[in-house]
Amino acid sequence: MAKRIQVRLIMQLHADGMSQDDIAISRHMSKSSISKVLAIAREKNITYADIKDKDDTAVYKMFFPDHLLTEEFWVMQARGLSPGISPVCSPRLILGHIPARLKFGH
Repeated sequence: MAKRIQVRLIMQLHADGMSQDDIAISRHMSKSSISKVLAIAREKNITYADIKDKDDTAVYKMFFPDHLLTEEFWVMQARGLSPGISPVCSPRLILGHIPARLKFGH
């Protein structure tokens, strides 16, 4: 699983006056991740003051709401569960709900 972008840290350092290049070099982050966070912050009008008292998951969700859904899906897969399916279901019951054309590539 990919590492989560450290949204709060990027926002804090940028609010403290660090340039994108300085953040990237000093924190070993990609410039594209930093640019993405700052672009979303501008687009959604989010400042560091808006997020400084929120927990990291809430902050991340403000910037990347769809990423958390993907993370939750893969965590469940790693635990042998499927979203929306009870852990007591057998794989045969689960496969029984998939149309035959999808099961066999038809």
